[in-house]
Order: sequence, then C-alpha cells, then structure tokens
Amino acid sequence: MKDTTGYEIYKELRFVVRGEEFAITPSDKGQRCFIEETRKNGQEDTHMSGTLVKRDGKWAWEEDWGREQFERYGNDGVADAIPAYLDANPIPESF
Repeated sequence: MKDTTGYEIYKELRFVVRGEEFAITPSDKGQRCFIEETRKNGQEDTHMSGTLVKRDGKWAWEEDWGREQFERYGNDGVADAIPAYLDANPIPESF
C-alpha cells in the first residue's frame, strides 16, 4: 500500500527456530510464502531465502534449491524446522 509521500508499507511476519530469526511474506491467500533470514551478513552467496507452499494442508519447500540454502547455511535441522513451525503456528488469516 503506497501512501501520499511515495513510501510503501511492507509487512512481514518474523519467528525464531533453531536460534535463527526468519521473516515470511505470505501470498496467494496463505498458500505460498517467501521466507528469508533476517541477519543478512552481507555475503550474498550465503543468503538464505526460498519459497514454501502449502500442499495437502502442510507446508513444504517449493524447490529443492531453496531448502538446500537453509541446510547449507542455517543451523542444524533448520530446513525441516521452518515448515514444521508454520504447520504448528498457522499464518494469521488477517495478515
């Protein structure tokens, strides 16, 4: 949503799993979300981001390459902990 000054309001949800904070931006009426790390250490080649989709009522990585970034650069088990967190803590419908 843009206001009269030209700024755009950007909303995201944040949560912590395995000691790391992540931000998600839901889309497609809560059936897809973009996820990325919040620490952003300045090294693009180690930046973790990807897309999760809801399949049969459960969250899963849309592509293997997205999951692989979290496995490689995140804390142990974080790639599995992220969709498990979203399954246990649904995205608010009002978001």
